[in-house]
Amino acid sequence: MDLRKKKQAMQALTDVKHLEADQSLLKAKKSNSVVLKRKYPTSERTQREVLWDLLEVASQEEIENNRKDGNAVDKEEEQEVVNAKEELKDLVLNKDTDYQQVKRLVKILGIDTENLKQKTLVFALKEFRGDIVENTTDNSEELDTAKAEDEEAQAETEEIKEDLSATETELEETQDELEEAKGDLEEKEQELETTQEELEETREQLEQTEAELEATKKKPETNDLPQQNTQQ
Repeated sequence: MDLRKKKQAMQALTDVKHLEADQSLLKAKKSNSVVLKRKYPTSERTQREVLWDLLEVASQEEIENNRKDGNAVDKEEEQEVVNAKEELKDLVLNKDTDYQQVKRLVKILGIDTENLKQKTLVFALKEFRGDIVENTTDNSEELDTAKAEDEEAQAETEEIKEDLSATETELEETQDELEEAKGDLEEKEQELETTQEELEETREQLEQTEAELEATKKKPETNDLPQQNTQQ
């Protein structure tokens, strides 16, 4: 969705009463969204931030339909979550656990992580399952590392969003400049046509003047004939 359509959709969809439905859909579409973890001063601000991020992954029609349904996850997805929880119960979680399985479970369960490294995903699943031993050196270091990686990834995400916003602004300015340049070009073309017409008119006048000059040269010079003596 381009920036102009996105702004139009924002204007049409902004309504704080749909905040929960929009949050639910965003979590289903983009579970690692930074917006879902942030706290904003008002519900209105929260809904705008959620909606802006949601429009990156969902169409206006999909958002409207989700609001009507009042639930972003259908029955099949709900069952998938239940199955994932059962699978997680007996799963041995360590650095040797199958990466694709870990990644899939994190996604299905909607666990927020800012990076997809094996260590971070395993830690997130352990935390979700509730089998982390508190106050141990290893887990403290692992938690600090995971938090640092999350913060770094979050900063990178924000930087990318800022760069994207700046690029979109530059694109709009470039489009405006292009339209202005097109207008100037049309004006110059019109001036050129006028100049060409004036040039043709001047040429015609010059040809007419030359023709008149030739005609004048061909007339007999009667004033220079010798006068006859009329006296007898």
